[in-house]
Amino acid sequence: MENRKKEIYHLIDCKDIGSAISMLYNEVYTDSTSFEQQLNELKGVYHSLLSFYADGLKDPNRPEMIHFLQCKLLTLTDAIFRQRESRSSADLYYSKLRVYLGVSSNSLSDLLSRSQQQIEDRPAYERIIQTAFEMVWTSSFLSDDDKNAIDTLPEDEQALLISALCLGRKEWWCTSDIQYLLSKLIDSATPQKVLARIYVELVLIFKVHPLHASLFKKELEGVFSAVSDTSNIVSLMQLVYKSFYMSMTTERMTEGMQRKLRKSMENMDVDISKLGSIEDLNSLLEKSGEQPEWKNRMESSGELEKTLREFNELQEEGMDMMHSSFMNLKTDFFFRNVSNWFIPFSMDHSRIRRICEDIPVAKEMGPLFTRELCDSDRFSFFFMLESLPAAAKSQMLDGFAGSLDQLSREMPDFIKQTQGGKLDIEIRSYIKGLYRFYKLYDLKSEFTDVFKTPLPFNLPLIGSLVSDYDFRVMLADVMISHEFYDLAIPILKDLCHEFKHAALYEKMGYALQKEKDYVSAMKFYKRADVLSNGEPSQWLYKQMAFCARQEGDLQKAYEIFMEMYELKMDSRAILLAGSCLLDLQRYGEAAKIFEQYMFEADRRDLFCLRPLAWCAFKEHHPDKALSLYEEICSTGKADASDYLNAGHCYFILSQVKKAVSMYRNSLSLKGNDAKAFVTMFKKDYRDLKSYGLKEADLSLMCDAVVFPLDLI
Repeated sequence: MENRKKEIYHLIDCKDIGSAISMLYNEVYTDSTSFEQQLNELKGVYHSLLSFYADGLKDPNRPEMIHFLQCKLLTLTDAIFRQRESRSSADLYYSKLRVYLGVSSNSLSDLLSRSQQQIEDRPAYERIIQTAFEMVWTSSFLSDDDKNAIDTLPEDEQALLISALCLGRKEWWCTSDIQYLLSKLIDSATPQKVLARIYVELVLIFKVHPLHASLFKKELEGVFSAVSDTSNIVSLMQLVYKSFYMSMTTERMTEGMQRKLRKSMENMDVDISKLGSIEDLNSLLEKSGEQPEWKNRMESSGELEKTLREFNELQEEGMDMMHSSFMNLKTDFFFRNVSNWFIPFSMDHSRIRRICEDIPVAKEMGPLFTRELCDSDRFSFFFMLESLPAAAKSQMLDGFAGSLDQLSREMPDFIKQTQGGKLDIEIRSYIKGLYRFYKLYDLKSEFTDVFKTPLPFNLPLIGSLVSDYDFRVMLADVMISHEFYDLAIPILKDLCHEFKHAALYEKMGYALQKEKDYVSAMKFYKRADVLSNGEPSQWLYKQMAFCARQEGDLQKAYEIFMEMYELKMDSRAILLAGSCLLDLQRYGEAAKIFEQYMFEADRRDLFCLRPLAWCAFKEHHPDKALSLYEEICSTGKADASDYLNAGHCYFILSQVKKAVSMYRNSLSLKGNDAKAFVTMFKKDYRDLKSYGLKEADLSLMCDAVVFPLDLI
């Protein structure tokens, strides 16, 4: 069904009105006379338009009429498919929708009006608000009475129902509701929490419904223009984009940081086997007031201090570093309800009140948690306290009583008060909470994961707010600096299309190279080279040569390295050119390259001696090869392969005793691993046979080296 809907969307987008109408007739239930009647009316309008066109008459209103038909057909498509899904789908959304289908249109405003009478009975009040959430979420649109009722609610409840509305609008578009959300952005009475959620959700709604946002752009332009005139919407939308991209890196970033933390803490007496678990958080609480020795050990570890500082810097930069610590706390039954993922944290919540009654000090801890910690994480923390055994609760009370000032100083930076305006903090916090919902909710598969793909920069209306060149370059640079090349690529692709700057093409090439798309990377590098007005870039040439090697074009890599050498970019480039010739099995040419470097550098080091020796061996000059391998072995830096190759030379020259000695030195450097040595030896059988050695000779030599040492 979803595929058929998308096909009709595509036809509407392509202005294939006739095909869209034909497909829709097949989707209408026989008892849906209203839909069929609307289709007949639209079909009639389209027939009139076609008649004018067929008669060759000029119609200046034709573009507007086609746009009118597109909008009407899109709205009708949504209504038809929503009806079909509501009758047959077992998904949570449609199961809830069916519950409220028969409810009167003014029931939401009535319900919200009655809720204020129950506000003193918190459990009853919360159940009413939960019902209101489900009604708003599954509604096809909000009436004016509904909107007015929501606007009069307290900040937390208003924020919750705005999230419900946006969750529903990501399922099905409604232009009047989008206009309502935009109007709240210019209403001075709109609370900060609500503003933050609207700024975030508008972007996501437009991301999920780009066709709707485009076709209904005219209906939204007026109020959107008013928003732009009365708010700092550009900086806020850029914050939404940056925070969204940062959230997309969450799991990879925290996994990397945990590996660093584990490595840094290996020599400390700290049990980190359950990092991020309830037990780990319990340990944090138990030690908070009385852990000077543990803290001293932390501070004495330079590597750990560096890692923790990096952790906090990433948190301040906008990375969501708390996800892994709290994800294991999302199994509480509280989070089985969709609405509870969106409810703003409050110390007045009935369950939080009970926890504070049981653990009085918990009430004093509430202010220590800022909006940088998202709502669901704050709930999780208190539920963790609730789950503690009685003995642990008692111990915690003893440890915390009268020492909250000390606790505030010692709590990690990521849960202290952070800098930045409240709206900025609310936006970042809300995006983190959304990420947890789409990634951790038990029934997450029933929701379109908005974090699965990056935010596009060409969204209708919103695109112009985040199109700033410097902002996009900054975002791409952040992604590259943290090695999230897949996220940098779509940003850089758009930038390269719009701006012909060498640096952009270099970055795009580098990101593609890191994603192992060497062919595409080479294309962007070549373009960067053409666009560069200054001296040829050494870095760029190296990357191009690397990509050529990875593609298997060793000749091209050789030519680039030689060009670098001739342009005097790097004298060592000639060594890399020589390595390409080695891989091409052009040993004579390679030898000349390495000899040239040794002459010019006036030194004999392993960078040249090894390849020269191997070239001599492959070119059937065993005396010269042996002389070079003996020189290598005399440096004290020879490895197992050097001794092996020296043994080959002695063996070829019929000096068996010296060959065995060299082979055993090689075996020793392999840790007397006979199997590893034999494998290494047999890899050279073909070369040894080319000198006239027989299979029997090779087997005999191999046994002579290994057997007497009782290694087999």
